[in-house]
Amino acid sequence: DYILFVFTICFLRDLRVSLKEAYRVLKPRGSIVVGFISRDSEWGELYSKKKSEGHRFYKDANFYSVKEIEEALECVRFKSTKCVATLSQEPEAVTTIEEPSSNVDQRGFVCIKAIKDEKIGIKDGKATKPFLKFHALSTLFESIEFL
Repeated sequence: DYILFVFTICFLRDLRVSLKEAYRVLKPRGSIVVGFISRDSEWGELYSKKKSEGHRFYKDANFYSVKEIEEALECVRFKSTKCVATLSQEPEAVTTIEEPSSNVDQRGFVCIKAIKDEKIGIKDGKATKPFLKFHALSTLFESIEFL
């Protein structure tokens, strides 16, 4: 059982809501795979520039760093199990096909695999403060969306 988000998270209206829905529909220990252009790369800079210039495809896009995606996954109770990346070459200078690398710094395309882990955010049978904080904010934002 798995869900695949590839080149889509930047176009989601609300990443948090989408990840929560992915978590809800996955079976226990199901996987989510998120492939995206990292904001912290030359590729991310290129697409962020297109966004700021009002490009018709990217004007509403939101680009994320690897850390932001990993934190968002964890807040929704996914446990990251693997992170690899490619596109270390500059956007205008791609000359070879690259093998994925576990060194994700400055690479353009990042792929994170995470599993649904119902124990994340729970310690000694109780919700941890970061999870409670996220849950409280999440509930607040959801109630505001419907006003």
